[in-house]
Amino acid sequence: MRDWQELLRYPLADDKWILKVIIGSLIMLVPVVNLLLLGYAIACIELGMRGRRRLPDWDAWQDYIRDAVSASLIVLAYLIIPMALTVILSHIPLIGILLGAILIFLTGALTPMALAAFAMRRDISDAFSLIDIIHQISSHLELYLSGYLFLILSTCLGLILIIVLPYLACLWSILVFWSLVVFSYLTGCLARGV
Repeated sequence: MRDWQELLRYPLADDKWILKVIIGSLIMLVPVVNLLLLGYAIACIELGMRGRRRLPDWDAWQDYIRDAVSASLIVLAYLIIPMALTVILSHIPLIGILLGAILIFLTGALTPMALAAFAMRRDISDAFSLIDIIHQISSHLELYLSGYLFLILSTCLGLILIIVLPYLACLWSILVFWSLVVFSYLTGCLARGV
């Protein structure tokens, strides 16, 4: 990965990028169905691991559903304790909420690389090899954290956009979907050591 400009243009390398982004953005708008995008993110991670600069096709629905279920379990396992602690800590004014937010941010930062570890062999136990995951992240700390922050900030920007201008929900979904595929691809590239 040479630079962010190249990375942000990654989806454009696909001949059918417009159709694939429209489908993903529309799925993003449908509650519950949008969990399918976790499976699509796993496919983007895999393409990054293989060095293939294209978006996954939308014809592997069964794979996306299966991977979305596994990814949901992994995300839930990573975030359930920090979220529970945040609820408990929220009773301490200001400091408790801040500590909870930091906990969620840190464990949330582990989650994408945990999904990449899962994607390598489709073994859920690989997603909990914390030493390997932390090593992988620390090998590319600056790029990985900047990508993670990019994903969080673009999602927040998208949420602000939908709250302030709800009739522009399609723009929100395009922004968040684009961010998801770019960061997933980056995670895959970093997992293979690029």
